[in-house]
Amino acid sequence: MKSTVYHWLKRWSRESVLERIWQKLLSLLEAEGGLDMAEGSLDGSFVAAKRGRSSIRAKRESIGRSARGNGSTLMVVSEAHGLPVAFLLEAANIHESQLARDVLAKVKVPRLGKGRPKTRILALAMDKAFDAVSLRRDLRKRGIKTSIPERRRRGERRQRTRPDGPGFARSSGPHPKLYEMSK
Repeated sequence: MKSTVYHWLKRWSRESVLERIWQKLLSLLEAEGGLDMAEGSLDGSFVAAKRGRSSIRAKRESIGRSARGNGSTLMVVSEAHGLPVAFLLEAANIHESQLARDVLAKVKVPRLGKGRPKTRILALAMDKAFDAVSLRRDLRKRGIKTSIPERRRRGERRQRTRPDGPGFARSSGPHPKLYEMSK
């Protein structure tokens, strides 16, 4: 027998009651000037599925297999003060950089009076997982500035330190052939 709390939370989740309450609170905060949509951040987190994975339940509850096991990815966009303005729960077998566009499309802060909802944050900070050329291009088209640390690109290779590899620079110090001693 399911508990009453479980029953109501499940029903409210299905009917998006909690999301509507959250949207109303965001619009009240925006009306009072409490939201700062000039800057924000986007990140994702892995949430483990503790009770296993059946195929039907996995589809219904966004559970997927990843390198870390069965679970989900929770993506959150927050404004400058850290208040979440959009979130997305998806299966963990989809990379965060692919989910970024979907969660950014969910950014909608309704206004109390007339007017269109605010739908974007002007500048976003993200981690290395979001370093994709196509994502940067899409965000630039939408007028969103990004701060993403760059990963080492596949085509670029760092200078090798092994003596037999290309790019090896011989030392001009007192022991230029020191590497031969260790052979």
